[in-house]
Amino acid sequence: MNDTAKAVLKKLTWILITFIFLEAILLMALEAMFILSEYKLDITGDLVIQEISAMFQKLPTIIQSYWQEKNPFFILGTAAIFIYSLVLHKGKSKKEGWDTENKNAYHGSARWGTSTDIFDKKNFQKQSKRGIQSEFMKSVKQ
Repeated sequence: MNDTAKAVLKKLTWILITFIFLEAILLMALEAMFILSEYKLDITGDLVIQEISAMFQKLPTIIQSYWQEKNPFFILGTAAIFIYSLVLHKGKSKKEGWDTENKNAYHGSARWGTSTDIFDKKNFQKQSKRGIQSEFMKSVKQ
C-alpha cells in the first residue's frame, strides 16, 4: 500500500470515527428530549442513565424508527454531522501570505539564517575566502 492510499484510508477512518461519535451525541440528545417530554419534572439521574443505556442496546431499531417517522431533528442533525465530519477533515488547502512560511516564520519569531537562506544561487554565490581575495586583487590590478 503506497503513501497516498494510507493517507486516504487514515482520513476516511477519522471521518468515520468523528461521524459515529457525533451521531451518538445526537442520539443521546434526542433521547434526553424525549425523556424530558415524557417524564417532565419526575426525571432522575438513574432514569436518564437507564433510558439511554436501553437506547444503545436497541440502537438499530431506534435509528430505523427515527428514519421511518421522518424525525426532522434526526435527519437534519445527521446531515449536519455528516457535512461537519467531511469539512473537519477536508485536508490542507493552499496557503498564501504569512501562512506559507511555516519553516521560516516571520511573525514573532527570530532565528539565525542558515547557509541555504543566504546563498540561494540567485542573489549570492558561495565562494571561498581565497577565491574572493584573488578576484578582488585581479579587479584592483586592472
